[in-house]
Amino acid sequence: MKISRKASYAVRALAYLARNEEKSRERFLVAEVSAAVDIPRSFLAKIFQDLSKSRIVNSRRGAGGGFYLSRSPSEITIRDVVESLEGEIAVRDCIADSQACDYEGNCSLKSVWMEAQEKFLDVLAGKTIGELADSPGKWREVPNESKRG
Repeated sequence: MKISRKASYAVRALAYLARNEEKSRERFLVAEVSAAVDIPRSFLAKIFQDLSKSRIVNSRRGAGGGFYLSRSPSEITIRDVVESLEGEIAVRDCIADSQACDYEGNCSLKSVWMEAQEKFLDVLAGKTIGELADSPGKWREVPNESKRG
C-alpha cells in the first residue's frame, strides 16, 4: 500500500488549516496554503475540490471566501482524508474484492494481509488532523535526488 502524493498533500494542507484556523480569519485561499506548505497551486485547488465533495472542507466564493475545515480538526482522521481521495484502502486487491483472487477460500496469506490492513487502518484512524497540526515541525516533503537541479 502506497499513500499517493495527492493524499499526502491533502493531509499537509489540512494540518496547515487546522494550525492556523484560530487566526483572525478562518478561510484560506489556495494560493496562501500552496505557498505555505509547498504544494503546486493547481494541484492543491483540485485536492480542495475533492475534499469539498467529501465534506472535509467547505468553501465560500467571493470576497472573504476561501476554504476552511468543515468540522473540528480533532474529528478528522488521516484515514478520513485518504479514503475520501483514494477510496477504500486495501493492502491487497483480494481484501477489497474476493473475486480478485484465484485462491479465495484456500489462501494461506489472506489472514496475514487482513491483519496488516487492520493495523494500518487503525494507525490512520487513530491520528487526527488536529494532532498533526499540534505537532512540531514542518510538512514539506524533502525533495528526492531526481527533483534537485
